[in-house]
Amino acid sequence: MAMGITVIGERGRMGSRVVALATGEFFVTDWENADVAIDFSSPKALDEHLSRAISSKKPLVIGTTGHATDAYSAMQAASQKIPILFSPNFSLGMAACLEAVALLAQKLGGTIDIVEAHHAQKKDKPSGTALLLAQMAGNQVAIHSIRAGDIIGDHTVIFTCAGERIELKHQVISRDTFAQGALKAAKFLKTRPPGLYSLKDIYEKSSC
Repeated sequence: MAMGITVIGERGRMGSRVVALATGEFFVTDWENADVAIDFSSPKALDEHLSRAISSKKPLVIGTTGHATDAYSAMQAASQKIPILFSPNFSLGMAACLEAVALLAQKLGGTIDIVEAHHAQKKDKPSGTALLLAQMAGNQVAIHSIRAGDIIGDHTVIFTCAGERIELKHQVISRDTFAQGALKAAKFLKTRPPGLYSLKDIYEKSSC
């Protein structure tokens, strides 16, 4: 049976790609008839969308970034009632990079720099993905942000030790990568109990 999704922010860069790729096992519908809601709108509307998802008992995939500092706490509270999956990045490659960063930071120590580049219109700086990478590193991390042209999303993590350097780089060449990941997240979330899920949960047993 096809799965119904409603896309919040369906006219934006990401939301429009989710709508375009929602074929086959997915179809786009209104909130009331959807199985799962996918939010690629504005971080300012988070409380409104959480409240609506709770009242209608809809699982909610959140891909917006640039939230206020208390946003994660609000998601945690709402996830006691409905399943929520929050991720600033929905690519399989980034899921692997997050694990690699945690391992390298643990093994190497040294200094860690993150260089992230996105299109000139991106409002939040640093990116949500860069903040997540820094969190996984678990050390004092310097983040350097670039906003230029139409860059979709580049992240480089640089580990510098005495006499050597390791660079871990991830580049996205199509927003469809994120859109496909968001659809996988919706499919995953549909059958899950209340809780707050992450990128790792989607791709735990996946491969390219």
